[in-house]
Amino acid sequence: MSPKKLKNKYLSKYIETVSAAEGALSLVTIKVDNLFLETKALLHLSLDEMAQFYDVVHDREFKEISEKYSNSRIIMYKIASGITDSDNCRKQVLKGMKLLKDSPLESFVNNAVDCHLRTSALSRKNKKKCELCSIHDDIEVYEKSIFHFVKGDLKTKQLNRSGLSSEDNKKLEEAGVYLLENQRIGNWTESETERLIRAVLKYLRTNKPLVSMSNEEGSTHLSLIEATKKEFKLIRILWRQVHDMVAAMDELNMCVMRLRLKYDDEPDLSSSAFKGKQSSSHPSADLSTREKDKFETIYIIEKHEIPSQKLKLVSEKTIAINEFRKKYGQLLYLENLKKTDFKENGGENPDPCPICQKELGRQWSVLQCGHSYCVECIRTLIDEYSSVNRRSLQCPMCRSMTFHSEISYVNTVKEESSEFNNIDEKALEDIKGSLSTKIESIVKTLFVIQKNDPDAKTLIFSSWADLLNIIAVALLENNIAYASLYSQGKFKRNLLKFKNRKDVKVLLLPISSGANGLNLIEASHVFLVEPILNPAQELQAIGRVHRIGQTKPTVVHRFLIRSTVEERMHKILSSYQRDEAKQGSHSTEENLITIKDLKNIFNDDCDDVN
Repeated sequence: MSPKKLKNKYLSKYIETVSAAEGALSLVTIKVDNLFLETKALLHLSLDEMAQFYDVVHDREFKEISEKYSNSRIIMYKIASGITDSDNCRKQVLKGMKLLKDSPLESFVNNAVDCHLRTSALSRKNKKKCELCSIHDDIEVYEKSIFHFVKGDLKTKQLNRSGLSSEDNKKLEEAGVYLLENQRIGNWTESETERLIRAVLKYLRTNKPLVSMSNEEGSTHLSLIEATKKEFKLIRILWRQVHDMVAAMDELNMCVMRLRLKYDDEPDLSSSAFKGKQSSSHPSADLSTREKDKFETIYIIEKHEIPSQKLKLVSEKTIAINEFRKKYGQLLYLENLKKTDFKENGGENPDPCPICQKELGRQWSVLQCGHSYCVECIRTLIDEYSSVNRRSLQCPMCRSMTFHSEISYVNTVKEESSEFNNIDEKALEDIKGSLSTKIESIVKTLFVIQKNDPDAKTLIFSSWADLLNIIAVALLENNIAYASLYSQGKFKRNLLKFKNRKDVKVLLLPISSGANGLNLIEASHVFLVEPILNPAQELQAIGRVHRIGQTKPTVVHRFLIRSTVEERMHKILSSYQRDEAKQGSHSTEENLITIKDLKNIFNDDCDDVN
């Protein structure tokens, strides 16, 4: 593939995302413009019609407004000024987005490099904002005008966290000290202007005989507010897509940047003269970026560095060629192996094991180099002939190293099918979304449960609310109705929803607070998404289902990722559970894990844990 085609292929995905974002934004922008033409009634509302605002309405939100604003004239002024400000901000943002659309993106790359992509000490001192950053500042101002922000402003207009003035901050930057700026605190809830508009429209609806404004005009205002918010979110998406594309272009430029000799008129690469000049005025100048500057000119070399650079590149080429030959040989071996017929169910590999000379049969292991050994010999190699750190071993045939975790095991015998493995392929294909292995397994198991018992309900426990959120998204994508008990303010409603509605089959609970004291005998399956360190919490979770009044058998499903910390943790916890079972009791301690156990968890060779 030619370099030009390779470049176009790399940029094609960014071009597609930018085009898609532009198309989605243009449709919403047209809708907002049309609604703007229809929403003039509120601005021209007579103040006489608002004169009885405080006398007629006594709702809570109106009382809050009356405490903040003394009369209706101030309210109408705040609404008019808020709409005007947001309209002006919107025009400024759309003007910047039009500039991004009409100008070739290559024209932004150089300015973006000096501004934020590859900043250096010199560029920071002489920094001039690029078009992307200027538009981003306009977007933040626009965001503040249509959403709720309690405090904080753009970093160009406020003091930083230390309370320093801009002059003091500039002196610190010249000395190489950079402080974090104010954080913008807020969320995408209703702005003050929107709250006032909704309150006024509510007043107008409840006092229709007193005013001349119709419900249609009020609905148009609300539609405009929602459309403006939707347009803003699409503007942010488009800006981010353009930003990523400019960064990708800069990445391509760096990829094709070649080593070159220093020009005669360039400063000394050691920067001794430059640093000496800086240190004369500021002893601590450029302390934070000296190491960065060293790598910014790594592609520029001196004449005396040519032999060492050549030797380095030749060595890297030799290593790469040898690695390529090795990988290519493995590919040919595996392709020939693919053509054999013993890969079918029950087939046997007639090749002999290089060590014991027995036929490999139906089960054998394959190292990274492609050589195969019987399971007994590979176990002996791992136990007795591993490297010093006991994490890798040498192939007896070619002496290449292979980590224990990279050894592949082949088994041509088909495992006995169970009710959870005996699921038709069509059901697996119906799983939607780009899911991780564990989340996909959870959804698959839910499909099997619903297929075998349509009335069965399931509890899903996890220690992490973020993981429960991810599971919730996967359930939505696969049309599995659920309720959750980790959302604040909706505990009782969601609990009743799970208990009473037949279509809600799944309940998501945090293991820390969602299990204690609940009677959930409507469920018969319990999912433990990860190992639980506290045995008492695990028993509490299972006890929500397996208790007096339960008429169905309780099934507990544990989800572990093989060859990870989860599997090692489960082995250690299981060993404690077996010891407790022998003693005829169970522990109520919150933490049974010792320091030795923690060492074993993070040690690859923890197979000796009983």
